[in-house]
Amino acid sequence: MYLAGDSVPQDPNRAATLFQQACEGGYVASCYTLALMYREGFGLPEDDARAVSLLQVACNSGFAQGCNYLGGMYFEGVGVPQDHARALSLIEKACNGGEAQACTNLGIMHFTGEVVAQDPARAASLFQRGCDGGDAKGCRNLGIMYHDGIGVSQDLARVAPLLERACDIGDPEGCYTLGVSYATGDVVPVDYSRAASLFERACDSGFAGGCLGLGRLYTDGVGVRQDDTTAAVLYQKACDGGAADGCYRISVMYSYGIGVPRDTTRAAALLRQACDGGVAEACK
Repeated sequence: MYLAGDSVPQDPNRAATLFQQACEGGYVASCYTLALMYREGFGLPEDDARAVSLLQVACNSGFAQGCNYLGGMYFEGVGVPQDHARALSLIEKACNGGEAQACTNLGIMHFTGEVVAQDPARAASLFQRGCDGGDAKGCRNLGIMYHDGIGVSQDLARVAPLLERACDIGDPEGCYTLGVSYATGDVVPVDYSRAASLFERACDSGFAGGCLGLGRLYTDGVGVRQDDTTAAVLYQKACDGGAADGCYRISVMYSYGIGVPRDTTRAAALLRQACDGGVAEACK
């Protein structure tokens, strides 16, 4: 209550005191929450070593989220010396303890061959466990594997439902990827209106690709009413979110005064940004 300000004034220091008391009393979920507060410097001085100590308490007591988070710190060498073997052991423990995100994380390791031998079939199995446990990235990754036939037999009928589940759980990239499928007719019939809805969900959740995709639909007037002004807003949002093609597209609009007032100075700055972001056409 004090951490979120739910029914009482928000007071992170008071929350930390209560979490500490609960942790010492054996309520390991409080140890985990207190560790995150130390890790993020929320209401407490940032202290990675203290976070590690609390996560270890939580993990040792069977709190799988604590094992997963601690594994990530060992993997990155944050608060502890980097130790990939230790990270792998902790993340495996978390996955076996029912932490869906840990299964997905472990799947990524097996897919990329980082830390462990590359094993796409094992990765797919772990993504399935992650997805079954409610981890959106696990669903998305598994959908892509079924699409490409990597680690599993290609099964295009399974792709859209997995991406849909990822999107519904809250993965904006899953919404975007499914939107691309509807826009291109890949694994599902073309449906620009559905694509627009999915791109909008991705964009509203902060995924720049979704803003870019939706902007292109507004430019072309497919799935939505053609509207250059709205397209410009979306391209700018995509650019601000790191999508270099969004910078390129809005630069063209400023160059010609399409959907925005003509501004060649602004256009030139955006063109440079697009070039720096890897859009070859912007570098000509």
